[in-house]
Amino acid sequence: MKRGRFVRLTLLTLMLATLFSLMLVQGAYAEDIGQTQQCLFVSPNYEAVWHPGSTAETMSLGLSWNSFLSKDSTLRSQGWRLHQLHTHDYICGTSSESLSIDALWTYEPSVNEAAVYAWSWTDFNNKNNQLRSQGWRLVLVDSFMMMNGVHFSATWRPSTADQVDIFGWASSDFLNEIQSLGNQGWGMTLMDSYLVSDGTPRYNASWRRNIANIIYTGWAPQDFETKYSQLRNQGWNLDMETIPGYGAGERYTAAWRPTGLSESRNNNMNTTTFAQTQQNMRNWGWNMEFFEQRF
Repeated sequence: MKRGRFVRLTLLTLMLATLFSLMLVQGAYAEDIGQTQQCLFVSPNYEAVWHPGSTAETMSLGLSWNSFLSKDSTLRSQGWRLHQLHTHDYICGTSSESLSIDALWTYEPSVNEAAVYAWSWTDFNNKNNQLRSQGWRLVLVDSFMMMNGVHFSATWRPSTADQVDIFGWASSDFLNEIQSLGNQGWGMTLMDSYLVSDGTPRYNASWRRNIANIIYTGWAPQDFETKYSQLRNQGWNLDMETIPGYGAGERYTAAWRPTGLSESRNNNMNTTTFAQTQQNMRNWGWNMEFFEQRF
């Protein structure tokens, strides 16, 4: 999951805009968001992007559920806010004790933030609608399958911006929405995905008005690398991505923005290398834009 910014859309073909006015008020949700978990028996590799920056960061990998909750509570009381979160149930367990959590916090003591962790679909849906009505907007979502159902961790920050939220959408519907909203001047601000029992991805995303970026979805790794090099040479920076699938079945969805920043990217790190690379980048004056897990 990653928070993003501004959007100019160049995707396949022009599609219809549907149910647009309804989604300005609250999220649009797939009727069947998936109810059977995928079990992972391997540790992930990592992909990450850094840009120059001086914001303080702290990262933890492979935390247990209780360790994550304890660390998050401690850091929040000290002014840290959650910037990245990735959760997986590696052993097909029947409780949160089977979860493994990777997280990145940034030091933002002046920022108000509300958070929930591992909530069921119904509870998360209700919470999102409640906070929207109170002047908060979703800025991070991390969905994962556990105990035969999808669960959501999320953070919100105060805002009254127009925002469209979707959750659990199939690839074709997600693509249509990208095209439709992009053509109307909306830009994606976050993206997230999870896999259902047949191995197909479901997508969560948010858009805001007057944001321009380039978004590509469902690209095989080799095609994505070609596009990444092309856009970097044109001054675009990779702003967020999600990579559902395993091995040869990996498919990239990503957004770029035209900032012209220096950028460092590593797309195949094991846990040790990733932790060391993050430390090195911090020492050299870089901030992590986002990281993703690869299997």
